[in-house]
Amino acid sequence: MDVLVCDIQLDGQAEGLAILDAVHDPHAPFACSGPPAVLLLSGFAQPSLVRAAVDRGAAGYLDKGADLPDILAAIRTVGAGGTAFSAAALRTSRTAPRRPSDREIEVIELVMAGATNGELATALGLSEKTIESHLRRLFDRYGLVSRTELAVTAIDEGWVEPAGRRPG
Repeated sequence: MDVLVCDIQLDGQAEGLAILDAVHDPHAPFACSGPPAVLLLSGFAQPSLVRAAVDRGAAGYLDKGADLPDILAAIRTVGAGGTAFSAAALRTSRTAPRRPSDREIEVIELVMAGATNGELATALGLSEKTIESHLRRLFDRYGLVSRTELAVTAIDEGWVEPAGRRPG
């Protein structure tokens, strides 16, 4: 089996998750006998990112700081049809909050930039009612009561980068 090793954070976004979606798209053409198994490497250990990786069909998730022999062993395991997740990562990912959709991430990033609901609606080509609905769902889903709590949760969970900081 082919194995794709990919960083979960590319250009400050969770592009590794988008790659997982593309790999598992039933309409994606693959020259080989099927889609490759995806092993994600990340410097981020937030349980919600591990949960998103599991939910989207990743075959493994390793810390970027893993030793080369451990990475090679994970590639071999995944290539043989196995999985490479630590027991601790799987355990904590089961209770982790679900990662917001890409559209919800856009809303969160604009909220963090200080945009009002009207500015959000204009920037995203949506109505203010739709923005209010997005925010209400986010607040309800994560048990939050303010935009500040939403921003802090998004940073803590690794959904967005704090302003001025680039991933390492």
